[in-house]
Amino acid sequence: MHMTAKVYSRKVKWIVILLLGVYTNGWSNMKSDIFTDSLPKVTPKKFTPFIEYLSVNAAQNRINFWIRKQDWADVNPTVWKRNLKTGFQTDGDRFSTNFLGHPINGSWYYNIARSSGYNYWQSAPQALFGSLIWEFFCENEPASEIDINTTSFGGIHLGEMTHRLSTFLLANHKNRRFKTARALGSLVLDPMGSINGLMFADVKNYRQDKSHGGFPVRSFLSVGANLPYALNDALYLPKRAHVKYHLIYGDLFSKTTIFRPFDFFVVQAWVDIAPDDEKNRLLPNITSNASVARFSISDNFLLGISQHYDFMNNHIFDQGDVAITTDLTYKMQTNNVRMIATLKGGVVLFGSTSSDIIPYLKSIGQIENNRNYVYGNGFTIESQVLLDFKKLGVISLNNNSWFLFNRSDIKGTENSQITTFTYSIPIANNHSLLSEYYNYNRQSHYNANGFTDAKKGYSEFRLGIRYAF
Repeated sequence: MHMTAKVYSRKVKWIVILLLGVYTNGWSNMKSDIFTDSLPKVTPKKFTPFIEYLSVNAAQNRINFWIRKQDWADVNPTVWKRNLKTGFQTDGDRFSTNFLGHPINGSWYYNIARSSGYNYWQSAPQALFGSLIWEFFCENEPASEIDINTTSFGGIHLGEMTHRLSTFLLANHKNRRFKTARALGSLVLDPMGSINGLMFADVKNYRQDKSHGGFPVRSFLSVGANLPYALNDALYLPKRAHVKYHLIYGDLFSKTTIFRPFDFFVVQAWVDIAPDDEKNRLLPNITSNASVARFSISDNFLLGISQHYDFMNNHIFDQGDVAITTDLTYKMQTNNVRMIATLKGGVVLFGSTSSDIIPYLKSIGQIENNRNYVYGNGFTIESQVLLDFKKLGVISLNNNSWFLFNRSDIKGTENSQITTFTYSIPIANNHSLLSEYYNYNRQSHYNANGFTDAKKGYSEFRLGIRYAF
């Protein structure tokens, strides 16, 4: 992490002290309400999370200092005092570090508490707590407000998602095939939960209980080609191999009377590969949305609240965001067709995107050379229609728009849009022919001398074979 000149708070030490007090004094009064129905009970571990936060952060710090020889990991009490006095600043880390590396780290903090007997709401603040420890005591550079946001918000989302999938893999563990493969998959998804499962018998019994297999999980793997094109020849758009994984966990319209956060979520992860593109051989992407709450209006209408996590790479923008939306969903089903229509709108709690303002800011010495993004808050709108025909396949149309108000270096706005059209045609058994159309657009607006509003756009055709399992 590298700092710039701007300081956002010099009173953060009092916030940290307050959080420490709440944390250490509050565990004795907290009770978990997660373990209901037929799941075995886990006794909440009062001090285990705190010890594990310190252990994980100390181990990462020492590995970086002793083995990787990273100067920023050289810390001592003098550094800690200086960091607490300085407060939050921005940083110059790579986009992938901020919006993928830090959320993964945050998922470890979250799952330390989650696997220690605490529910979603009780575990969520612990992603922030683990991040605060790291930022102020494990680096000799000022704490980054970017890292705090992405580690906390992104860590909660990835943490609950990996917790659910990890326990799904271990459900009814003693009586299922491929035990070793499932255990390894669970370890990769949720290493802290796996460690606590080895340490505590009640955690192990909970993680391996057969009830976790009661949620329906549908997965789709597609392999094919990505064929981009643009009217503007200035963009370098090589053809790419395309691999995509799409998972749907739970049923949003299930009749259960109890609905907990992440009882339904969707995640899509894909990578576009071009070995001859020296600058961007791999373009990885992850998008996910999860229902935090739902309210039945009628048999066909649902009102809900969702949280979102996006990490996107393409030819005109790198974008990451965490958002909360209010959702209205309609479902209609006959003997031959099923339709689901959704409208979502809400706030971007924290977002970051590449921008055409970056070269201008670098030319005037406003930001460091290794940073290629701006960040801030904003709002998002999404609409989707899905038609599932019994014999003709599945058609979906989706539009996502993000409006980001840059507050990091210069006032301005960034608008990113993605429109997708997908058609999946069944061909044999669980196989289908998949065709997708993606259209990307980005606009930048800043009131800066010498800067002209920028507009960029291009499209992609994707063709492949999809397997459902």
